[in-house]
Order: sequence, then C-alpha cells, then structure tokens
Amino acid sequence: MKIILVRHGEAEDVSIAGSDRRRKLTAKGTEDIHKIGSFIRNSHIKISQIYHSPFERTKKTALILAEELHLEEHMVSAEEISAGMDCCNLLPQLCDYSNSDAIVIVGHNPDITYFAAKLLGESAFTNSLLFTPGTSIAVNVPKEKFSKGQLLWSVSPDFLMPDPSRQPALSH
Repeated sequence: MKIILVRHGEAEDVSIAGSDRRRKLTAKGTEDIHKIGSFIRNSHIKISQIYHSPFERTKKTALILAEELHLEEHMVSAEEISAGMDCCNLLPQLCDYSNSDAIVIVGHNPDITYFAAKLLGESAFTNSLLFTPGTSIAVNVPKEKFSKGQLLWSVSPDFLMPDPSRQPALSH
C-alpha cells in the first residue's frame, strides 16, 4: 500500500489560547500545504483516506489536503498520532486497507520521522530523514509487515512552485 506521510505546515510558535494543541498554521504554513496538496493531486495516486492528529495544526493541514484532493468526506482524527505518540499505534486501523490503497497521515515531528524509518525498514534513516514543516514522504509498503517499504518521494514545499490557479490575478 502507499502511505503518504505529511508533517503539518508551519505553525505559530505559541497559541493565543496557550495550548500546544491549539497552535494554528501560519500564512506560509497554509500556502505550503496547498503546494503539497497540489503535488499529491498531480502524482495521480488515488488517496482513500486522510488521517490526522487531533491537534489544530494537523487538522487544518489535513483539511487543506482534503480540499486539494477533493476528499473532505474522508478525514479521520486519530488520537494515536497525537504529538508525542508512536505513529505505529495507527497500524491496526491500516490493516483494513488493501495493498492497492493509498492513505495520507498528517502528524508531528519527530514521531513521523520515526514512523517513516520504520516503514522503510531502516532505523539508520531516522537521522537522514528531514521532515521540515509541510514535508511529504511517500512510501510503498506491504501491509502484511509495514516494513522494508520503497521510498517513492520526499518533497519539501520549499522546492515546489505555487499552483498558478491559486494565485490572485494581477491588476493593471
């Protein structure tokens, strides 16, 4: 199956509410996730579901991706991938998918980095994977063992051009 891991977009340093769970995306974080959503849409991988941590920044990241991918009805909030949790806790839910399915998981660092290394089957990858905010990694992995997967891509929004259809028209 294909698992696309996305670290939430850039978030404010401190929430007005004072809670880490309530930190919102910055304007850059929002734009970066639109770029990643466009990239995933143009990859022609048909996504079945989007899982996200219940934190505000991951929920908003998932919502932007869902809008870009036309999957607003296919979002699932999962406590198992909250900040500080082991993303492997989500694996029992992923067993219901087939090897031909593709899902997106929006999470936090460093948890998502450790999960990517597990899916790739190499703990040595943990130090070489760079999950800056908004980064996406796609892995093709057999669901029977969720290990020894194949890296399909690793892309940072900083290296993607904005979608021209999302840019405001220039006025003369």
